[in-house]
Parts: sequence; structure tokens; C-alpha cells
Amino acid sequence: EALIAGLDRTRFQPWVAFYPSGGRLVSTADYLSRIVTHLQHRHDFEEMAVVAHSMGGLVSRGFILRHHAETGDDLVKVFVSISTPWAGVPSAATGVRRSPFVVPSWRDVKPKSEFIAELFFEDPEERTIPRPLPDPVAYYLIFGVEDKTVPVPSQVRWEAARDARERWPLVYDHTAILESPEASQLLNEILDREFR
Repeated sequence: EALIAGLDRTRFQPWVAFYPSGGRLVSTADYLSRIVTHLQHRHDFEEMAVVAHSMGGLVSRGFILRHHAETGDDLVKVFVSISTPWAGVPSAATGVRRSPFVVPSWRDVKPKSEFIAELFFEDPEERTIPRPLPDPVAYYLIFGVEDKTVPVPSQVRWEAARDARERWPLVYDHTAILESPEASQLLNEILDREFR
């Protein structure tokens, strides 16, 4: 809400994607691709920005890669991730190992998961051929240095940091970062720069 409230609404129309956080992330990324294709046909827009927090960053990168591969469309112009677990979350791996009931998304969010490997490598088994974001996408990485939910090394995973045009550390925890004036200011500066 704070990020949306801080947007220049004369220039940008925010849309919010809700999804079941316990489902498989590949299914969510595919679903998002179908929804965006439907919205694009209905509203005839030519470009968009994707702003995602936490696990939503994983889903969004998956969506961007799948949508571009399936449609050849350069619809996404800007991608901003905030506190995303690019290298996974150790507690998800613990949950997969120890819980009598495993939430499906834990399998995708655990470190070294197949889903995360597919976000960064064309060959997720060997992990030798990089899979960068499509060329037209301007990617920006914002991370919280006081985050106790997603470890900082996961938020700044090498492959994600390498793809980013800019990397911004903010002194907030996992959720407070969304309410911070700095995140709002950064988002507006990024959108203003990329959508001139």
C-alpha cells in the first residue's frame, strides 16, 4: 500500500497480482503470464513495469522469462525486486526435510531448488549456461540489510546482482522495507528514469 500510495498516479496505473503463496511457483508464473496476455489484449498497453517483493520476485522473474520465450514480446520494460530470496531460504529446506506436511512452494524456495536454478541457467542440472533476463528489461535489485527472513547473501545472489543495473541496500527488515520512504523514492526515481 505504501509503494502504491507513493506512485505518480498521473503516469502509472498500479495493478496487483494475488496468488496462493503455498502453490508451486512455476504454476504461478505461468498463470501470471496468461493473465498479463489477457490484460494486454483487453487494454492494449505496450509496456509495463513489474515490482515484486520476496517470493514474488522469484515468481516475477519466472513470469518474465516464460512470457518472453512464449510470446517473443518485450512487454516488460522494468523489473524491480525487493528482498527476494534469489538463492533460496534455508528454513524452507528445513521444512521440506522435517515437516509431516510440506507446503509445495517450500520445494521451490529452498536453496538449490530446480525452480530457482531454471531462473538463472539454461541448463539447470549443470548450471553452466547463464539465463539472463531478456535484453529490453531494466532490472533493479533492492535488498534489506536487516532482513531476518531472507538472508542478505540470498538477496544479492551473484547471478541476480550481475543482471541488475543498480543494487540498493536499505537498512530495513523483510516487511518494513515496503513501508520505507527510501523504497518509495527509489521506485519513483527508477520508473521516472525508465519511462521518460
